[in-house]
Amino acid sequence: MKLVVHHAAALLALALGACATPSKELVSAGRATLDARALVSIDTLQYAPLPLGEMTKAEFDDKSPAVEVSGRRSYVRGFALPKVEGQLAINVSSFRFGPENDPAIMYPDIRLLDETYRVVEVVPASRFVYRTTRRGDGLSADIFIDVGTSSARYLLLMEHLLDEADQATAQTNVTSQMQMTLPVKGGFMMWFLPTGNSTLPVRLRSAPTGRVELTADRYQLRKIPTTN
Repeated sequence: MKLVVHHAAALLALALGACATPSKELVSAGRATLDARALVSIDTLQYAPLPLGEMTKAEFDDKSPAVEVSGRRSYVRGFALPKVEGQLAINVSSFRFGPENDPAIMYPDIRLLDETYRVVEVVPASRFVYRTTRRGDGLSADIFIDVGTSSARYLLLMEHLLDEADQATAQTNVTSQMQMTLPVKGGFMMWFLPTGNSTLPVRLRSAPTGRVELTADRYQLRKIPTTN
């Protein structure tokens, strides 16, 4: 029996190790490919129109252009902001990938540029929060731009380069319900018992590649009516 237990434990350890390696290998391979890429400049980058009311996917991979900022390389995507009046709201979400116990993610670096490609605003990294959505788990931030007063014309999206100590941790919570039928006087009653589980917190490995989604919409501030 002891041999069987030890053998099963060894298989489990090997399985966990096999699940843990892909993210690390993907990140290392992605960095090596990025280091070999030819670089573009911010002012020669192609800026795709960011449509209103539609979700735009931005893949960061070996087909993406690359830039160098402060001596560190990053894949980059550029978008031309919609021409609207009033307020503009933009959601940017970067999704995690890899095994559950060793996930990786591209930490977004968002910069707003004017018509001469000069940086007019850098979105703080603290604006991003970890969210669970139907499209996946990841880091998400909402950006609000007053088109009438802002000189921003373009959105530049890169990797926010982090040291390991600064990388975020995430925890997955799985919730569900179990249906139970309980007899009561005169019939039956349906009872839903909440069930679920939570995973241990894991560090989100910083990756140069990943999937990012952007959505831009008009945004109108509502004034709270005053009462006399």
